[in-house]
Amino acid sequence: MTSDEVESRLRDQIVLLIYVAIGKVKEGGLKITDLPANLPTIEQAVLGLAPQNFQQYGIDIEKLQGINISLPDEVQKAIDTRSEMSVLGVNYLQYQAGQAMVDASKNPSGFAGLGAGMGVGMGAGAGMGYAMSGQMI
Repeated sequence: MTSDEVESRLRDQIVLLIYVAIGKVKEGGLKITDLPANLPTIEQAVLGLAPQNFQQYGIDIEKLQGINISLPDEVQKAIDTRSEMSVLGVNYLQYQAGQAMVDASKNPSGFAGLGAGMGVGMGAGAGMGYAMSGQMI
């Protein structure tokens, strides 16, 4: 085997150990959305599995670098939203209500603007009816 082939084989073995380690930390209660924040825990799990997989080749793995867990964009958005809610001290419904208000303020001509316009129109109509009833008596 060439050194590139050996390196590729070792890399594949490490990736396999990372998958096994992620499975073990998930069994311990870690959520998938918490994986990127827990890379040191995953690294320790991989290092714990490494001896039984690499000692037969005379290789000791003492440290890993460059472990990166990329989540799909939708999952990353959910993590970001959860972080924002945590910082603000609100629950999901409160957060969504706040986001709806922000979105409505950005689009005054949309349905939110229409609803506000209708409310003003109805209020004015009711006020006008009250004023006219006073004149009729």
